[in-house]
Parts: sequence; C-alpha cells; structure tokens
Amino acid sequence: MKKLLKPIALLLCLAAATSCKKEELDAYVDPPYDLPLTDYEVVPDANDAFTFSFKNKTSNYGKVEWRFGDDTLKFDDNPTHTYLTTGKYTVDLKAFSKTTAQFGRKMIDINIVPDSVAKLTTTKVATTSGTATLQFSLNVKATVAKVAWTFNDAAFGSTAAATTKTEELSPRKTYNVGTFNTFTVVITTNKGSVITLTRNVTTEGIAEDITQKRIGYSSVLENGLNPANATANEGSSKLIDGNVNTKFGVYNTNLLNTWAFTVIYETPVRINLYAIANGNDAGNARDPRDWVLEGSNDAGVSWTQLDYQNNGSGFYQKAIDAGAATDATRYKRLWYYPVPTPGLYTHYRLRFPAGVFSTYFQLSEFQLFR
Repeated sequence: MKKLLKPIALLLCLAAATSCKKEELDAYVDPPYDLPLTDYEVVPDANDAFTFSFKNKTSNYGKVEWRFGDDTLKFDDNPTHTYLTTGKYTVDLKAFSKTTAQFGRKMIDINIVPDSVAKLTTTKVATTSGTATLQFSLNVKATVAKVAWTFNDAAFGSTAAATTKTEELSPRKTYNVGTFNTFTVVITTNKGSVITLTRNVTTEGIAEDITQKRIGYSSVLENGLNPANATANEGSSKLIDGNVNTKFGVYNTNLLNTWAFTVIYETPVRINLYAIANGNDAGNARDPRDWVLEGSNDAGVSWTQLDYQNNGSGFYQKAIDAGAATDATRYKRLWYYPVPTPGLYTHYRLRFPAGVFSTYFQLSEFQLFR
C-alpha cells in the first residue's frame, strides 16, 4: 500500500507545480505601447540664414533630445538654433515615451549654401585704356558684424603678383585689362556665423568658370588626324582640362582654317567671358591669326557669331608688348575676352577662319565663364 501511495503523491506534486507555473504565465501582461509619434517642422529665420526655429509636433512623449549636426544638444520642446558656418547638417529629434522605456526619432537635413547666404556683385565705376576700377558689393541674409577682403592680383607684364587686404564693406579695386585675378571675402554675422567666398574677377567683373560643367565636346581635327587621339598626349581633351601645363596640338595639316572646337552643355547657358592660352614654345608661329566664338541652340545646325578677334602678331608678341620679360610669362598665358553679345546657348564653338601663323597649331587652354 505504501509503495502505491508514493507514486500518487509524486503525481500530485507535479500537478501542483504545473498549476503554479500556469498561474505565473497567465499573470504576465505586456507593457503598454507608448511609442511617441515623433514629428517637427523647421522654420527658417527670415532675417538670418543661419538661424532656424524647430516647431515640435510630437505627441505622446515625456521628454525630447535635439541634436543639430554640429555637436550641439538641446532639451527644449521648441528650440531655436543658429549655425556658425555654412554646410550640410542633419537635425535629429529623439522623443522618449512618458515611461522613457521607448523612443521615436525623426531626422531632417539642413543645407546652408554660401551662395544662398551672400551675393557678390561688382559695378564698373571707372576705366582707362588699360585698366578698369570695380566696386564690390555684398547682399547678406543676416546682420553683418564685419568683413575681411583679401585680393590676389595676378602678375601683369613686369608687375609681380600682389596681395592686398581691407575691411571695407564695399571696397574698390583697379585691375589691368587682360588679367585674371582672385579674391576671398570672409563675412562674420552679429551672431558669430561665418561665410567664406572665393571668386575669380577680371575687368569685366566676377567670372565663374563653367568649362567643367559641360556634358561633351568635339574637335574637327585631332593630333595626328586620328579621332582616337582626343585623350592622348596633346589631344583635344587637353584644351579643356583646366591645366595650362598641358596642350592640344595639330602638326601635320594645312587644313587648320577648317578646325573647330565645340563645347556642349545640357541646357542653355550664358557665356560672358572666355579665355584662350597659348602653348609653351614656337613664339607666335603656332598661334591663331584670328578666331570666331559662336553659339548654337540646334546642335550645331546654325550658329550665331558672338565675338571676333584678330590676333595681330600672336600671343607671344602680345605678352612682350604687355611687358612680359621672360618666356615664363610669355608662354602658357591665359588671355581673356568679354563676349560683346552674350546669349543663352547649349553649344559654343571656337574656330580659326584664317588658320595660324604657320602650318602647325597649338593651344594650352580654352575656358568659358558666366
């Protein structure tokens, strides 16, 4: 009898244990779902391009953490933030539930572009036979505390390159015709934000090189008359590579008056200025006698003449006449020409109706500016 009772008692204990475990499982309840619905609106300051207000539209939250992409952290419900430099920033809002057990987040990119914050313009206020004086002006979407200009003037003839600085709000500068110069302006706002702009400038004003924004180019003649040579040494690609130390040359033809080089853009652009640079040897012999710049909007079916130049005795002699005392300043030199009748065109073509001063041709650079 005792032997029979022992197994029965064991079964009763196991049943009791199972019942207890079941009660424990039945007693467990999932925590309430309290994930915040995270949302916010970015409101730019109409008077300061660096300042933004953030309107919190989050619901069901206990606290928030704002990160603005510049190592700044704030806990305000509706903060305002001022960035100290231009650039791209990711705003990250993390909203925690009332129990802080869960959180939601939302991220938005803010891109402060220098050109959208400050606009630079120039006005020609005086001219002589060989110079022009420009007045520089700023239009800034913020209150300006101070400005610092650094002007880097190119060498001209026997005149060495020079750097000058000023803190005038609207300075004036005199440039030599035919020079290509640079300048930098650093603008500091009353809230400590800083914008830095660097530009090219000639006697015609600020010039933006858009040669590299092309979608294609073509040349009627290549070095060796082989179209496959476009990217080879002294091929036509060297004419638009932004480097005056490389060059394009055609040396074995008397057909140079048929030569034409075309730069192609995806949409019509306005060219206000262009530049041609001579090669590194042969004096004037391989320079064009004259040239025509033309524009087209029907893929080159018809062309409109935009500029014509007679090169006189050549670039090398022009450099000597301008005071260049060494070959280092006579060769590989960019010569700049304003476009008298600019317009919007997708194709720009350079050609030499009269050929060159000899049977060979070379140029180191062709650049287009707007």
